[in-house]
Amino acid sequence: MKNFLLLESGATKLSWVLASSTTVLCQGEVSGLHPFLSGAEEWQQNLQAIGDQLRDYSPVREVFYYGTGCSQDEGQVLVRKYFAAFSPSLPSPLVATDLLAAARALCQQEAGIVGILGTGSNAARYDGTKIADQRGGFGYVLGDEASGANLGKILLQAFLQEQLPEYIQKDLQETHQLSKGAIISTVYQTANPSRYLAQFAPALKRWLPESSSLQEKVAAEFGQFTDLYLLPLIAETDHNEVAFTGSIAVQFRPYLEEALRRRGLAIKAIITPPLPALVTYHQTLLY
Repeated sequence: MKNFLLLESGATKLSWVLASSTTVLCQGEVSGLHPFLSGAEEWQQNLQAIGDQLRDYSPVREVFYYGTGCSQDEGQVLVRKYFAAFSPSLPSPLVATDLLAAARALCQQEAGIVGILGTGSNAARYDGTKIADQRGGFGYVLGDEASGANLGKILLQAFLQEQLPEYIQKDLQETHQLSKGAIISTVYQTANPSRYLAQFAPALKRWLPESSSLQEKVAAEFGQFTDLYLLPLIAETDHNEVAFTGSIAVQFRPYLEEALRRRGLAIKAIITPPLPALVTYHQTLLY
């Protein structure tokens, strides 16, 4: 039986599946990996944890790794380097961006416009085989409009600037042990600050009904995402629908829908997680 290992990683979590042409054999999750933001120790721990669960199965014939930070050659080279160092028994992975994973999961063999709204954000035009054009993927410092990291940052900025009602400030202090020093030290001294920021997106959603200021900022984020990432891609096609994956697309769907509606666009589909559909793609086309 020809088994293949499929890994799909965002900044927060990495999901993996061992499958054959017809069956999912085993699967799991570890913390997200990034070729530039995750250190060698984290790569080693996660790859070894996955490898430990593969020992009872026949040899893996192919490995497909889709991940954030892998749109450029430098990131792809680093991923293959980590696999060679910490999983030498596995074949060298075929490495591609998480955008291609989203496109294959959402569209299979059909052309379309796809967006990722998770810890980070980006979008692409997919021709049914490959990514024909893309926008975003600049990270939380230079971009990531409407991402979990940016939305979490909105809440933390309001907290630091004491712009929230007192009862919200108090709840955040008590529930998340927030303080000025804790926030600043974590954001500026940890290896993966986008993951830290994104964990506050659910709290932002919780408190949105209590703050018109937060609502305006969130609406502006989704407007910027649509203007900067989607409209340039839509202009090259006759599509007016966009398919999405990612937890933020689910949690903040009303804001996403409204941003699209104002620009004459609509949601085609939202799937999360993308991995089951991605497994189907590989089973259908490659085996």
